Amino acid sequence: NCKVWLLSVLACVCLSVNGHMLQDIEGQKVQTDNQKKVDISLGFGLNAGFVTSKVYTPAGDYSWEGGMGYDGEVNCVFASGYGVGVDYEHSETSYPVGRGLDYSLKLDFVMPHFLYSAAMNEEWLLRAKVGLGYAHYNDGEKAQTGFGFKTGLGVEHMFSRHLGVALQLEQRTAFFSEPDGFSYYKKNNEKYGYSRLSVNLELIYHL
Repeated sequence: NCKVWLLSVLACVCLSVNGHMLQDIEGQKVQTDNQKKVDISLGFGLNAGFVTSKVYTPAGDYSWEGGMGYDGEVNCVFASGYGVGVDYEHSETSYPVGRGLDYSLKLDFVMPHFLYSAAMNEEWLLRAKVGLGYAHYNDGEKAQTGFGFKTGLGVEHMFSRHLGVALQLEQRTAFFSEPDGFSYYKKNNEKYGYSRLSVNLELIYHL
């Protein structure tokens, strides 16, 4: 009888331990599934683009002048594919004004955005975003802060669960207050600001 009683007690203990282990495993599985419902990523890269708006310099008028820059972004995408984020972009474009001198235009943007990310297969993601926010320019003589908006469309190739590379086409437009004398140069319906079309190559790390 003692042996039967001891075996019964051991069996109950084993079942209780197994039950707790099963609950822990299931809890960890639920927690892991919940964690996968939000994808947080960091991106850093370079961009090449053109200032598509007309720029007036002492040497003449220019448009579609090319330049380089760098950018970074933080994104949070939910299981639905929709998400939010914020990015920073800096670019520099030079315009020759003669006598070996260049007119240098520096543009900076800090813009929160809404985005959508859809998996085309296990390795490729489609990315689209739209946003608005802070814009700033400096041409060496004057600087202004204004308002801007952006749109972007691109793809991301996933090399692993955490690492990917994104290629995006982006359009950014910024508006600023008109400086003194601008009315002499501007044509009908022109606004004072800059538009830039760029191709951005970014390294993306998913947390």
